[in-house]
Amino acid sequence: MKKKSKESLQNQSDINKKDFDIDNENNENNSDDEANKSGSDIEIDIKTFPLKITMIGNASVGKTSIIKRYLENKFGLNSTEATINALFHSKKIKVDPFTEADLQIWDTAGQERYRSMTKNYLLNANGIFIVFDLCDEKSFNDLDSWLEDIKDTIDENNVIKILVGNKSDLSDIKITNENASKYAKEHDMKYLSVSAKDGVNIESLFEIMGNDCIRRIQDEQKRNEEEGALNENGQRITGLSGQFENNINIGDNNDNDGDGDKQNKKCC
Repeated sequence: MKKKSKESLQNQSDINKKDFDIDNENNENNSDDEANKSGSDIEIDIKTFPLKITMIGNASVGKTSIIKRYLENKFGLNSTEATINALFHSKKIKVDPFTEADLQIWDTAGQERYRSMTKNYLLNANGIFIVFDLCDEKSFNDLDSWLEDIKDTIDENNVIKILVGNKSDLSDIKITNENASKYAKEHDMKYLSVSAKDGVNIESLFEIMGNDCIRRIQDEQKRNEEEGALNENGQRITGLSGQFENNINIGDNNDNDGDGDKQNKKCC
């Protein structure tokens, strides 16, 4: 009888031990699940930069084909139809884990009769693609007139310009990369040879533009924070706080002509 009781106690002890092990295992699993859940619930604050990108150049150089290849990864007969006035497209791209560019792309007409309207799409542009046909010398020679349109319309120092030589897939190339690169350097531009037909360098083209535009904006913001910017009343903006302080002019403080109250003072 005693032996039987001893065996019962041992069995009960084994059962309790198994229950304890199961509870521990469940607790560990629950902890892992909570850790994974908390990790997946972390939200990354992504800053989006809306960028106006305008594409200009002679008719038939392949502006629309470049955009179609980039947005849809397609190239077809329909993409060779002439653009009338301008077409708008958009696409968001990731620049880094915390930054994305919202590319607002304007595909403009290259025909002379639309030239005056094309200038309107240069206004407030962050970036401009100037496109020519590697197999068409006229489209390359006409680049000067397109750059003149930019100078006449906006401050070219506040915009990213990239020279684009399209149709690199063709055999009858007339403009060498050396000549195109030299021209781009003389006019403070980057140069990239692309093929809308084969997709060569198309992704890189827009990635470079997005990165360069955002870098310019960030540099300008940093400059404004460090140096301050002047508003229309000559007040200095101190960083992003929106606070102002007047510029202090050094002059004769003993102003006895009754205008002493006009002296510049620090803003309260």
